[in-house]
Amino acid sequence: MTLKEILKEYYKVNNFLIENCIVYNTPENRNIICNMLYKELPNIDSIRCDEKNNTKDIIDENKVIARVTYFKRYGEENYYVDLVFGDTGVEFTL
Repeated sequence: MTLKEILKEYYKVNNFLIENCIVYNTPENRNIICNMLYKELPNIDSIRCDEKNNTKDIIDENKVIARVTYFKRYGEENYYVDLVFGDTGVEFTL
C-alpha cells in the first residue's frame, strides 16, 4: 500500500461526501467513511475514526478525522496518515 493510493481514494471519498452533503461528524457518518475506505483500500491495516480522534473541537468544525494505518511492504513497520474529511479543502497529516 502506498500513500499515493490512499490519497487517491481519500479524494474520491471526500468528494462523494461533499457532493452528497455527508460532512457532519456523527457516529453514523463516521461509519460511512470507514466502510467506504475499507471497501476501496482492502489492504490497509486499520482505520480509527471514533471519538478519540474526533474531539469536540473537530466536531464543532464540521470535520471528520480518520487515521489510516498501513504497511508500505508486508512485514515492515506500519505508518499512518490522518485524513480530514469535510468541506475544508484537502487536508492530511503524516
